[in-house]
Amino acid sequence: MVALDRPRLRLNPNQGRRLRAGTPWVYSNEIAMQPEYRQFPPGGLVAIEGDDGTRFGTFMFNPHSLIAARRLDRDPAAMIDADWLRGRLREAIALRERVCDTPFHRLVHAEGDRLPGLIVDRYDDVAVVQANSAGMDLLTPLLVEAMTALLPLRAVVARSDSPARRQEGLAENVTVFTAQHAKPTEAADLARRAFDTAAIAARYQDFLEKWGGRAPQASLPDDLARQLVLHGDWLDLVRQDPHLPAELLAEDWPAIEAEQLFQALATRYREIAAPLAAAAVESIDL
Repeated sequence: MVALDRPRLRLNPNQGRRLRAGTPWVYSNEIAMQPEYRQFPPGGLVAIEGDDGTRFGTFMFNPHSLIAARRLDRDPAAMIDADWLRGRLREAIALRERVCDTPFHRLVHAEGDRLPGLIVDRYDDVAVVQANSAGMDLLTPLLVEAMTALLPLRAVVARSDSPARRQEGLAENVTVFTAQHAKPTEAADLARRAFDTAAIAARYQDFLEKWGGRAPQASLPDDLARQLVLHGDWLDLVRQDPHLPAELLAEDWPAIEAEQLFQALATRYREIAAPLAAAAVESIDL
């Protein structure tokens, strides 16, 4: 986006104090929100100024998030491109080279490195990226380009599965960007290095052992209790699963069997649990 075309958003009266004090965020209730702002694409670049005309810089704007704007640069005309990203990354790399003994560290820590909503963890020649804001999600391809130009990386894994993404209206997924051609077996090895796939598989196996058999959790009083515990266990399980592509997983990956078991038990318990739940609600004295 050409700087002159960048929309200018104005703050409500007396709402510039936090920005003057150095905070990198603007909340939605601090902006003099106009109907057309709601139509802006999430993550787009805007310039923000105070009600007195004070210019606060270039921000990523998401009209659907409580944190509506995140400051990228104090220059309202800054060009946010690959060169700009390389500059920020050079600073982050230089800092880690001074304080870290090995290439295993958090390379970018969001606002702390003036890259709001971005987390980058480095594991030697593999970098794992979490873009937790709509603006950083849009910048991910340029970010990968900048990182592979500055570091001897074999791959960059975009781990876009953080709960914070839901608050930005972003989808959850995992993508592997390779800096050089990788065979399928090499891609699987990269996934194992970036994610603890053994631990993920072990959690599914624990679920199968707990809920398998002819009468699982027989010590619980009824099917309503079993249904509640079952759903709680399943939600805990899937929240910790990065949902990697099937081609990066072992052939005997236990998640499929675990999901089939969950669906079968949920259906079995539903018939008895539903009237028990209704009766429990009716017994509550309001």
